[in-house]
Amino acid sequence: DTFVVDENGEEDFETIQGAIDTADEDTTIVVAQGTYDQVTIDKELTLVSRDGAGETTINGTDGTAVTIDVANVTVDGFTLGSQSADTGVDADAGDGVVVTNNSFANVAETGINASDVSDGTVDATSNWWNSTNGPSAGEENTYNDGNQGANVTDNVEFTPWLNASTDNN
Repeated sequence: DTFVVDENGEEDFETIQGAIDTADEDTTIVVAQGTYDQVTIDKELTLVSRDGAGETTINGTDGTAVTIDVANVTVDGFTLGSQSADTGVDADAGDGVVVTNNSFANVAETGINASDVSDGTVDATSNWWNSTNGPSAGEENTYNDGNQGANVTDNVEFTPWLNASTDNN
């Protein structure tokens, strides 16, 4: 199945969470440009922006923009977070979780938190971390001595990253 989300009500759903709640496993949710509220993904699915990260934002007004509770989830092509969002993505599963083509330029603290992952690694390659040096990370990050980009925790594979912002971010 494929659902389309448009905040103006011109497609299947006005909210991403409404589409997620209705979706079956393996559904693709395509999101039109706009700014959307935070979401919790609790089933295997693909969440993809139709217009790219420069046009489509998921805010995290209560702390986290996207919470991923299950394996086999893809989040592709969004600006994730806002200055009031501590975390862009909080992943509780790593196996089959792909977070790609996103911008973490607006996250207040952590781009991706995968510290509770015990079943693999979050694939977070090809993202903009708000620095050409990549994300700021712990011991695994030998690339970013200046710690300029959004922070990532352990259990996140982030190389290679984008060396320029995605779309308009």
